[in-house]
Amino acid sequence: MYKNITVNIMVKNVKETVKFYEEKLGFQKVLSVPENGEVLEFSIVCKDNISIMFQE
Repeated sequence: MYKNITVNIMVKNVKETVKFYEEKLGFQKVLSVPENGEVLEFSIVCKDNISIMFQE
């Protein structure tokens, strides 16, 4: 049985995707590149034992 899972998903807009996962699904952003700004190139969100990496 798996104890955790991490996936890397290619998306059109990392910032908007992270916003959706935080506001609608209860995930928390733990890392982003760059740290702040209008355009994010990469980000990791987590909830329970699930980690998701988003990349443009």
